[in-house]
Amino acid sequence: MPEFLQSHPMALHHCILYEFLQGKSAEWAFDDFCKTVGNDVIDKKEFQFWFNRFADGRFYKKEAKE
Repeated sequence: MPEFLQSHPMALHHCILYEFLQGKSAEWAFDDFCKTVGNDVIDKKEFQFWFNRFADGRFYKKEAKE
């Protein structure tokens, strides 16, 4: 599973979105994510970037660089 997520960013983003939709804090979501799929799939800074985008209501890829 970790290799799949590393090579399929959209799937990885969906996993982060799922964690966000659970109503968890970014810290708690990252910890749960790492416990489930491993510590080497995504670094904390990138995870928080995507988590915060979702928290800001930015869900679409075209907004990724904004």
